[in-house]
Amino acid sequence: MDRDAFDKIKQNMKEALEYIQLTKAECQICSYHLITDNDQVDYEVEQYRKNFIDELGIKSEIWKMHNWSGVYENPNTREGGVKTCGRPFAPELTVRAGGLDGKLASIAPCCQTLGRDEEAILGYMSENTLEEVWFGEEYEKLREGHRTGNYPSYCKDCDFLVDDPEVLVYTNYDRAVHKLAGTTFSLDDYRK
Repeated sequence: MDRDAFDKIKQNMKEALEYIQLTKAECQICSYHLITDNDQVDYEVEQYRKNFIDELGIKSEIWKMHNWSGVYENPNTREGGVKTCGRPFAPELTVRAGGLDGKLASIAPCCQTLGRDEEAILGYMSENTLEEVWFGEEYEKLREGHRTGNYPSYCKDCDFLVDDPEVLVYTNYDRAVHKLAGTTFSLDDYRK
């Protein structure tokens, strides 16, 4: 994110797509992109499509910028009611390469908790099994907070909790706005 690796990322995606086709694997490559300037939404969508999505022929979503769970100032503010983002109920775990105090592969609630590692780590792959984290006390506290609206500190300022129907600005696959990619449940199932 802090260097110009666009061409390398695109080449890696091409190679992954070739491997999937060669091995007939039952998986897919998808991409997520962020609008960096709300005054240039149409232009940015056009450029993402032209230079990445359409060229690779992949499923993709383009979202408005987020505020990394309230850690950073976000010039693209949102307004609306508060509801769960649904991520604690999605069939996925977010694993990061790093960790704290020599522990490796920290498991976080989602990719939005960047900058809140000390309070948002649910476990470590170097010390816990996936099952221990998934069914563990910290993960259940996270889910309960999203069921009741009593969000944990690392979630409470996240603008993904803001019910803004304009947040997903482009997608090229059939997907309900209230569902996370790869899920079959509706986020409406978990609203207060």
